[in-house]
Amino acid sequence: MYLISIEGADSSGKTTVAKLVLEYLKENHIRSVYIHEGEVRPNAETPFLSEFFSLKDPWVRDLLYTALTISTIQRGLAPLSDDTVVILDRYVDSLAVYLDEHTDYEMAEYVREFVTSIAWDAPTPLLTLFCNTPLEEIGRRRKALGAHFDPVYEAEIIQRFKSRLGRLQTRVVVIHPSTSPVDILNTVRCRLKLF
Repeated sequence: MYLISIEGADSSGKTTVAKLVLEYLKENHIRSVYIHEGEVRPNAETPFLSEFFSLKDPWVRDLLYTALTISTIQRGLAPLSDDTVVILDRYVDSLAVYLDEHTDYEMAEYVREFVTSIAWDAPTPLLTLFCNTPLEEIGRRRKALGAHFDPVYEAEIIQRFKSRLGRLQTRVVVIHPSTSPVDILNTVRCRLKLF
């Protein structure tokens, strides 16, 4: 199994890149699977799973996203054959980056340690495409969708991605809005030759 993860902030172009790569794989008759980890959005229409279980609580969001990642690994990846290319639209790097800081809670350190260990121990992608879209462009896209945009928070998220992925240069390829589809597919093609 060959894992390709696509990472970046919301509205950075991850799904567009995923569709491009999937189309290439299908055209070349390469067995492929697309997995989009279900993002838990705080502004969901149903923000409560029960009276005491709110998706607006940062602890609940972090732990649910952790559970989604574990489920992806156990149920999504485990049964796949060795010749399958798996495109993961958000994976363990997002899990680590979006982990909120809960400094007001005594148990925060343990929760953070648990989530971080999952992020490092999960199956490693052989290629990560990081959509490094400028903050201004992300804001423009988000506003066009009518979605909330906090430039200070988003700048921090982008910095966290750069910090984490900067240590993983052997598997990370940075994608900019100006990166051509041909260059993206050439990167994928070259990496698959090594598979």
